[in-house]
Amino acid sequence: MAAIGRNVRRRAPVRSHWSVARTHGRDSRFTPSEFLDHIYYAFGRIGLDVAGHPDAFVQCDRMFLFDERGEDGLALPWMAETVWCNPPFSSQLKWVRKAHDEVQRRNAKTVIMLVPARTESRFFHDVITVEADVALLRGRIKFITPDSRREQTPFGIMLVIFGASSDQLDRLKSRIDATWLPRSSKTDEGSCQVLTIGQILAE
Repeated sequence: MAAIGRNVRRRAPVRSHWSVARTHGRDSRFTPSEFLDHIYYAFGRIGLDVAGHPDAFVQCDRMFLFDERGEDGLALPWMAETVWCNPPFSSQLKWVRKAHDEVQRRNAKTVIMLVPARTESRFFHDVITVEADVALLRGRIKFITPDSRREQTPFGIMLVIFGASSDQLDRLKSRIDATWLPRSSKTDEGSCQVLTIGQILAE
């Protein structure tokens, strides 16, 4: 038995490639163009990609490029009607909080985020489910790596959408297979309820 044990090689966990501890240079993954087509169908052209990359497939008017121009999407205002964000997964919560803040400030009208389906945080339960429409995607997306490989996430992915109209959501629902969690706040269509700082709970 001991001899058998010595010959057994331990397989590295699949999740390690997608670890939340990834360094920023290796935290790049591009949304496949066929998925982005559903976004364009529902929302039209994207005004701003706040976590952009020159090799990404996003069709947009502007993008923030951290590596090339030092443009930090977490620090800059998101001044656009429609914003796309496929952020570094290692700092997902910071980006979702930033999206919420930018819509609250009315810098952005609509923000569409593609992030891991991590639903355990207090921010998800107390803010996201109240202020955003959430689509828990069925199946897993195969993202494109900088060296053009397709890699499937070992975890679920969700869309978090702040400020969408009912027409936009209906168009998106007709194109993607997902379980939807509609926002529970009672606001005007396409707007986001304004909360005080004291109402927004920390993670």
